[in-house]
Amino acid sequence: MLDTARFGLGEQVFSCAREAAPDDALRVACEAVSGISGNLVCGPFVVHRPGDILVNAAAPGASVEILEDLQDAGLAPFGLTLSRVHFPGGQTLPPHVGTGAIALRLGLLAQMLDRAFVHLEKRDSFGQKLLHQPLVKGQFSASGTLLTRIRAEMAVDAADPLDVETLHDEISRHTIQVGKLMGGHGFRTGSLNDLEYLSGLLCASMTPRPAGEA
Repeated sequence: MLDTARFGLGEQVFSCAREAAPDDALRVACEAVSGISGNLVCGPFVVHRPGDILVNAAAPGASVEILEDLQDAGLAPFGLTLSRVHFPGGQTLPPHVGTGAIALRLGLLAQMLDRAFVHLEKRDSFGQKLLHQPLVKGQFSASGTLLTRIRAEMAVDAADPLDVETLHDEISRHTIQVGKLMGGHGFRTGSLNDLEYLSGLLCASMTPRPAGEA
């Protein structure tokens, strides 16, 4: 198991999720949390690349059995799938699993902002750059502030646990809003709306559960 200090883990996963393909980011997150290159299993469902090793976040040495491949079409652009797995109840996930999930989703949000910026900086509407329109400019500013704040929270002493539930809610709100920035262009395969969908599935499948919850 790697050291659980949040700075190295959080920033490493964030950077990969921002710059790399989602399947690579999932493997980096798994290795940062468990020390094993694969896809992290935090509950009865897991987003993963077919054929990759599945790693139980609560017990990295335990085998993980796939019960059903759900073949989610929304994940196909990224070469990923959603599977139902055997995940025994009552397992407690280490706190840094939550940090990894937050960093992963925050990196995907940053990737969405980067893509939207590249798309919008070349476009005008009624003689005004789209990036200069108040609503668009305000969304970039608000989401950029969120990125900075959460990255700073991940960098503080690991003895001060992250408020994972609140942070996931904040990331979800911004992800939904950023997903609208490119309009219809965001619905192109592998673009903003697919990333938004992936982020939502990761939130549902990777959020640590309280001790003793099945």
